[in-house]
Amino acid sequence: MAKTVAALFDDFSTANKAVRALLENGYLSEDISLVASDQTGRYSRGMGTGEEASGASEGMAVGAGVGALVGGLGALVIPGIGPVIAAGPIAAGLSALAGAGVGAVAGGVAGGLLGALLEMGIPEESAGYYAEGVRRGGTLVTVRTSAERVNQAVEILNRHNPVDINRRVTEWRQTGWTGFDPNAGPYTTMMEESDFPRDTYTSQTGNFGDFDSYSSSFRDHYDNYYMGSEYSFDQYLPAYRYGYDLATDERYRDYDWDYLEPEARRNWDDRNPGTWERFKEAVKVAWEELRYDD
Repeated sequence: MAKTVAALFDDFSTANKAVRALLENGYLSEDISLVASDQTGRYSRGMGTGEEASGASEGMAVGAGVGALVGGLGALVIPGIGPVIAAGPIAAGLSALAGAGVGAVAGGVAGGLLGALLEMGIPEESAGYYAEGVRRGGTLVTVRTSAERVNQAVEILNRHNPVDINRRVTEWRQTGWTGFDPNAGPYTTMMEESDFPRDTYTSQTGNFGDFDSYSSSFRDHYDNYYMGSEYSFDQYLPAYRYGYDLATDERYRDYDWDYLEPEARRNWDDRNPGTWERFKEAVKVAWEELRYDD
């Protein structure tokens, strides 16, 4: 009997790596699905679905990546979630619900992601968690496989550090979340990763690991200092990422924090006005961890 295994990732590139690993281990492309939040349109641009030219190279890279691996990559608008890109069987299913071909921007997908996940055999409670995870900016990967290969699929996905969904749901509930609402609007946070001032701080990683290799450390810092606060780990994640980008930029990595902070704050406040005092410690922690790791 076939089973569906699902994993949520905070980072699209990590989810893409998980898809590649599944394919490399013999799982079939027609059994693998991916759906990612695309509220800023940065992925759909360049795929023939976005209207703006900026970011087109990223959109084309996504299309050539996930689309080539799994097939059927398209951009959709899902009630309760907003714009997404989707690939694999879930993309075909959502597009069929909308009465649009894969690759078209649908005005709204009747039944939405929750219904599609239920159709794939994911229990209703878990389907609501995963739908909310996508709504909050995550990327969901699913794979349908035989019962004999379920454990292997879980192990492959776990190698790529997916979200601990039960832990994440606990955090959401601490901030008042009561369950996925298919009639809700797209989730908005105080900041998004796309808002990073990358025009000033261009990451040049050199001998550093990629951001994902430090994510467990940043998660530990959040758990020790911010767990139970009004902001979730998702909302602190851009601050850790900003500190990482500062530390891996060869122009700034040798600065003392006291010297760098005024400029770091100015660029942060340009995109996230009035939030520096709350998030600066997370930025500093990421900055210092990479400097000492060099």
